[in-house]
Amino acid sequence: MQEVKTHLNLDSADTSEDGYLTILLHAALLQVSNDTNRTLYPEGQTPDTTKVNPIVITKALVVAALLLVAHWYENREAVVVGVSVTNTPYAYTMLIGSHRVYQSGVI
Repeated sequence: MQEVKTHLNLDSADTSEDGYLTILLHAALLQVSNDTNRTLYPEGQTPDTTKVNPIVITKALVVAALLLVAHWYENREAVVVGVSVTNTPYAYTMLIGSHRVYQSGVI
């Protein structure tokens, strides 16, 4: 949780949003897993080779997840009126790109 709070420039002593930040982090890791078509494993854990395209999560994938958390933390609604349109940061796409496994026949 400390990495998330540091990335968001939040006070580490303030625990009032820890539950919400945990939800965002889990959702971001799931999204990274889906976008890369990989099953993610924490550093130090041996991947289960029976799972789809297992990978120990890299620092680049951690940063990608943090970028998603920040994007969702700052943009809590699906549509914000009166603000310029924003997409997921391009850096996210760059960070996950080299980890992505493409399925045959899927565009």
